[in-house]
Amino acid sequence: MPIRSFISSLRFKWRRGSVSRVEQVIDRSDIDPAKLARTVKAKFRQGEYTVTLRQGRYILVIPKPLSSKEINACRYKWEMIIDGRDIDPVKLANTVREKFGTGRFSITLSQDTYILKIPKLLSLGEIDGCRFTRAQN
Repeated sequence: MPIRSFISSLRFKWRRGSVSRVEQVIDRSDIDPAKLARTVKAKFRQGEYTVTLRQGRYILVIPKPLSSKEINACRYKWEMIIDGRDIDPVKLANTVREKFGTGRFSITLSQDTYILKIPKLLSLGEIDGCRFTRAQN
């Protein structure tokens, strides 16, 4: 079955059956799963779609592909870059998880810098709360 590409992070292929379906693959790196779920539920009736996560990609089996505008609306709003030299990764992950919920963010570490893809920016107080605490003598 040929795969037609129209966006670098997106590909789809037609599925044949009683009802024509499209398998659309979206790279998960900057997609907010809650927004994707709301978009698919608003566009299609229950039973017309399936959404699965496999190998870091969302696989949607839907009657027609989502447009690039609809997919862009599902992306995280902010990319925050934090100097990671004195940040405790466990505290950072817990803070972000408590604020946004499991699966609603992405954290990567590159050259002592944390890159967060999140729905809203963290405050300076929240970032300071993630710093390593120094022992008092």
